[in-house]
Amino acid sequence: MDNSHKLSKIVMYLSFISLAYFVLIVFFSYTPPDSTGSLQFFGEILTIPMLLLIVFNITYGLISILKKKSIKINAITIISSSFAIAFLIIVTIKQLNP
Repeated sequence: MDNSHKLSKIVMYLSFISLAYFVLIVFFSYTPPDSTGSLQFFGEILTIPMLLLIVFNITYGLISILKKKSIKINAITIISSSFAIAFLIIVTIKQLNP
């Protein structure tokens, strides 16, 4: 396994982590637990880096697919990151139009 394949797998796992993060943040925003102070703190601290991570994942996946390296893994990365963006757009539209 070469370094580009290892990096592709790491980026894929990071895209799954960012997707899970945003799903949990949205879930906790609709059904907040008893102590929301720490959840709000981590939500505000990690949201911008996770969004930047999604942009990096999509960019890296597209570049790697164009170079024909680890196509399946990078396709999964792009799909997962695109699903996270679509999920956030749907939640935002739903909140704007009650």
